[in-house]
Amino acid sequence: MSDLREMLFAIEITLVGIAAGVLSIPYNSFLLTVIAGGMVLIGLLEAARIR
Repeated sequence: MSDLREMLFAIEITLVGIAAGVLSIPYNSFLLTVIAGGMVLIGLLEAARIR
């Protein structure tokens, strides 16, 4: 059950990063883009580690 929780958390981090990346377009924010990229990378690496 803990693997499922960890996987859901990794998916959540990835989705929040994608949402931040989408929001960075209208706000034209480089910092938001960097944060979004980092969150997506962390989420995907966490998902790969769990799998």
